[in-house]
Amino acid sequence: MDPISLKKYIDKQFTINILPNLKNFIRIPNLSPSYDINWKTNGLLIKAANLIVSFAKSLSLKNAEINFLQDKGYTPLVYIEIKASRLNDDRTVLLYGHYDKQPHGTGWDPDKSPINPVVIDNHIYGRGAVDDGYAPFSILTAIKTCQDFNYPLPRICVLIEGAEESTNTHIEYYFNKLIPVLGQNIVAFIPLDSFCSDYKHLWITNSLRGNVDFKINIKTLERKSNYGPEANGIIAENLFLVRKIYDGIIDSTTGEVKLEEFKVDKIPEEIEKEMDEEIKIVGDKFIDEIPLYEGVSPLSKDVKELMLNNRWKPTCNILGIDNCPQIKDNGFGVNSGISVKMGMRIPPGIDLVKATEALETCIKNNILFGAKVTSIDYLVKCPGCTMINLSNRTKTILNKASKEFFGNETISLGVGLTLPFINYFQSKYPQAEVICTGICGYDSYEHGPNENLNIDACKNIVGVLCYFLKEI
Repeated sequence: MDPISLKKYIDKQFTINILPNLKNFIRIPNLSPSYDINWKTNGLLIKAANLIVSFAKSLSLKNAEINFLQDKGYTPLVYIEIKASRLNDDRTVLLYGHYDKQPHGTGWDPDKSPINPVVIDNHIYGRGAVDDGYAPFSILTAIKTCQDFNYPLPRICVLIEGAEESTNTHIEYYFNKLIPVLGQNIVAFIPLDSFCSDYKHLWITNSLRGNVDFKINIKTLERKSNYGPEANGIIAENLFLVRKIYDGIIDSTTGEVKLEEFKVDKIPEEIEKEMDEEIKIVGDKFIDEIPLYEGVSPLSKDVKELMLNNRWKPTCNILGIDNCPQIKDNGFGVNSGISVKMGMRIPPGIDLVKATEALETCIKNNILFGAKVTSIDYLVKCPGCTMINLSNRTKTILNKASKEFFGNETISLGVGLTLPFINYFQSKYPQAEVICTGICGYDSYEHGPNENLNIDACKNIVGVLCYFLKEI
């Protein structure tokens, strides 16, 4: 491998292929199904998936089969298969990304926009740039680059899904259908949708939290009552009922989850050791990058304690409330009930059945005055996972790739968010190595205003993929 020629080639490919297509991708307001009630009819997810298919076809990949799959009720899946060019190699490498996006949100700087991409100071801004629009274009460019440099490759399969930000049911549905096609010899799975603590290393994710998102529907009246302020003291106020349930789940003083079924006794020793190495590099940046309002402090000033809170302790947040009186309405009517959405992030290794049973018992035990919980609707139930089974050979390849393209060896980190498909993949292919990585940094703002992609990091990750596919 001639690294200088390879880097020049990747620079060129980024300029003529990745950047223009990524800009076009940002311009499509293809929100994930949970955030777009019209996703089945407005064609935006289809448009985004077709852009990826068109990009793949434009590369003229050798021995490639490019598939656009869409079954009724499911978001489109782009599935691409490239036959092995390495003799007597029956192994498969599977790569993954997603094209659905988070809502646009508010608070974008005047010179930036969620759907009008701009490049400023070596970053491209727009919704979906780093989460996860760069992934399909980077993956396919890496494969094309390897072919143009005549590197012998194993069989490569690519999955690009359209519901990651909403649910794992779509990708699991398609994956089960594709297992006979994928075969049983997947040796490496590379999800390109994770985080990094800086842009000087290749960061490999060693753990991901799971999540349980649920909606509670509570009824207190047969219908909305116009009974005025005299109702005070006669029926329970709806938010009071919600607060009582919330206080049953978390300690109202510390904010910690009280339910033991959501906790782990100890984190793996290897992961704790890697966390200490990460802290040496990150230090207080782990805290400093959080845009705290003046005078607000984090829960602790100890970085390791915060990392443990974020990655290995359960949390519970209220994500949304419906049927709550609006200030602008300025009325005295009493709503007939309330609906509240809560999200629990859970550490790896939790028994989801026991945990959700404990959660439901807690909810029912904390309903007062005979208020009716008409339903507990689970929107997401996804376990966390660990990824610490990399062989010494794989670690060596990744270290060399990281030093070549990022300038330093790989570093591992835990991530406080969830990639729902990984755990499911592991259940089907327990022997495969999971190399979860990505270039979503502290300054990427992937779910908030001013989402952006670091361009140099994107070029480097393409180089790493080329190196890995050649050497594996």
